[in-house]
Amino acid sequence: MKGVVLFLLLLTLPLAAQEMETLIGGRIESGGYGGPMLSFSSINGESAVLVGGRGGWIINHQFVLGGGGYAVASNHRAALQSADGEELYIEAGFGGLMLEYYHRPAHLLHFALHAFIGGGTVTYSERNEKDDGGEGDKIDMDSFFYLEPGVTLTLNVTSFMRFGAGVSYRYVNGVSLAPLTDSDLSAPAFNLFLNFGSF
Repeated sequence: MKGVVLFLLLLTLPLAAQEMETLIGGRIESGGYGGPMLSFSSINGESAVLVGGRGGWIINHQFVLGGGGYAVASNHRAALQSADGEELYIEAGFGGLMLEYYHRPAHLLHFALHAFIGGGTVTYSERNEKDDGGEGDKIDMDSFFYLEPGVTLTLNVTSFMRFGAGVSYRYVNGVSLAPLTDSDLSAPAFNLFLNFGSF
């Protein structure tokens, strides 16, 4: 019996000596950042400016788990009128989870891959003189899913600030606010970022 126990112990020694393999091993270093973003794209076939912000938790200087959102800042007519004859405008916003990967982040110039996945809303609203240029009455609204992958060239300006410029494509699905369609809100974009934090 003692011989059997000894034999089993000898079999388990090599297994105990092996180290467990993991995707992320060793000491995990954490950081984080936040900052504004500016995007030049199109809405309903017209050139559009979108503004917002994003931020996240940086894992081992390379992987980012975060979120962000932005909204259309430019004016876009809907080619529709309300029941009282007022011209309608398109308002839209996007937001959700952000995943990002930095390649060689210690280099002065490096690239990053990112993707937003989430949802958004599009609204028809009235704007007239009494609104003083602000938002008017909301006439109709719809929500949708969106996915936006992109690539960014990033410059390490200081130890706590990065500047990025890149391109992305906004894919929208689920718009049912006639006459708008998914393709009216789906478009490529040129993006500018400022990130502040601990990288």
